Amino acid sequence: MRSGMGDIYWSSRRSLAEAFAPPVPLTDLNSYDYDSDSTLSPDLGYMMFSSTRSGNAEIYETSAQR
Repeated sequence: MRSGMGDIYWSSRRSLAEAFAPPVPLTDLNSYDYDSDSTLSPDLGYMMFSSTRSGNAEIYETSAQR
């Protein structure tokens, strides 16, 4: 959607004592359809998320860029 509703965002912080930075949309990942429910793998190597970009709700996987 790229409208803030149904998009996936990322935020980080340097330590547990610090506040999170403002969230940033993952524009390379977000579509004009509904994207949501993102989950990172334990090693932070990939992320799975739900999207209706195919016309149906599907689960997608993407690798992290390091």
